[in-house]
Amino acid sequence: MKNYSKLLFLLITVVLFYWGCEEPVEQEDETVPMKNTLNDPDMGDVGSLSGYFFNFANGFNIKYNRYDANSVNNPDLFDPEEDTLNFRSYAAYTLENGESNLTGYEVITPEMIADSGYADITPIDSLRKNSVTNDNKVTFNSEKLTNINGLNWDYGYERYQASTNVQPSVAHDSTFVDILDSLYQEAVVDTADTTAEGVMFIDRYERAERSESMSSRDTVMVHYFEFTQKIFGLDSLVFKENTDCNCNGSWDPGEETVSGASSCPDSTVFIEDNDGTKFCDRGNGLWDEAEVYYDKNSDDAFTGDEPFEDRNCNGNWDDAELEVEEASECPASTVFIEDNDGTKFCDRGNNKYDFAEEFIDKNNNTDYDEGSDDELLKFRADERPANFLVSYDNYPVLNEPRKLLNIYPGDSLLTRFGIVYRDLIKEITITDTVTREIEDIDSVKTLYTNKIITVTDEEFTTS
Repeated sequence: MKNYSKLLFLLITVVLFYWGCEEPVEQEDETVPMKNTLNDPDMGDVGSLSGYFFNFANGFNIKYNRYDANSVNNPDLFDPEEDTLNFRSYAAYTLENGESNLTGYEVITPEMIADSGYADITPIDSLRKNSVTNDNKVTFNSEKLTNINGLNWDYGYERYQASTNVQPSVAHDSTFVDILDSLYQEAVVDTADTTAEGVMFIDRYERAERSESMSSRDTVMVHYFEFTQKIFGLDSLVFKENTDCNCNGSWDPGEETVSGASSCPDSTVFIEDNDGTKFCDRGNGLWDEAEVYYDKNSDDAFTGDEPFEDRNCNGNWDDAELEVEEASECPASTVFIEDNDGTKFCDRGNNKYDFAEEFIDKNNNTDYDEGSDDELLKFRADERPANFLVSYDNYPVLNEPRKLLNIYPGDSLLTRFGIVYRDLIKEITITDTVTREIEDIDSVKTLYTNKIITVTDEEFTTS
């Protein structure tokens, strides 16, 4: 332990001796002396000190080089004569001129206008013209018209969709001949056209003019445009539906309601519906073929989205009535009938209670008149053109009816009872009346005055 302490003391002594004997390092002064660059050609031209300050008292006009992105990136594009920017001041000046330099110019104060007649208007009778004819162009524009080019059955919407085109507006030019008086007046100052207040400086040798029209009435002009338009009205068959629900071509009262089956005639079927209504469902005593439908996929079978003629008003497609040999072959909801031709079939109703058949009373007498224009139809409640139309072109033979998937202007239809409906899409002549109100000018007044150079609220002194 004692030897260790001596060794440590000796090591410290050597280190201190070495550090104390090290020579000091001299530090150089790095201060850069100032250098006068005046008259140094490498520093550019030398200007006077006054050239770097603006003299606002005397004004200044200094031209700078103006650089933009193109001239910075492409120095060859820089033009020192053209690419400049001026910075200058404008001092206030007092204009003094003798009367010889102000010939034709006049200073007018508000008092002079009020007291010296500068605003007085004098007629120029030598220029007046009476009964001048003025022709004015008047343009009439018709309304745009929509034409129905056709109706096409839409399977998705189960209705007819209209194919249309819009007929553009038509312009017609006419002329309104206005007879008026042309009047001319003069004054020094037009006070009606001068809203500024103050001293006016006017030029007696230069004139200004202002015209105004005087009118006491308007003239109404009318033009009549005549067009042919293709339409289908709201009374079209596509907006109606069948009400002859037993399809016999005649109006029938409502089906008989009874208390039991024993009260129903032999030609009817007793039915009690879900509402508890007991009635005698009737057919028409005629053999009915299958309701007409359009077989779009040609599979000889009706599918739900195919359009059909609903003759018995039940909303469903019905096949032909069953032909049999014996009454026992008829279903319970039908009646066995043998007609005059010896055809034996099962006559069926529509299995729903039928009220008295509705009709469109064309005669307005509240009664259905056989052989008249009254129709066993009613307007659809949904107002959709969804009545699929069928034409029995071979009437009275009812085979091969024509299904109207597409309807065009001029198409007609023949019902299974021989009733003709012409022009399912009508061509009508309409008159579009267009009126224009034209100002009828009685006279035009033109006022000549001296031109106002300026108006100011500062004082002018003249010599």
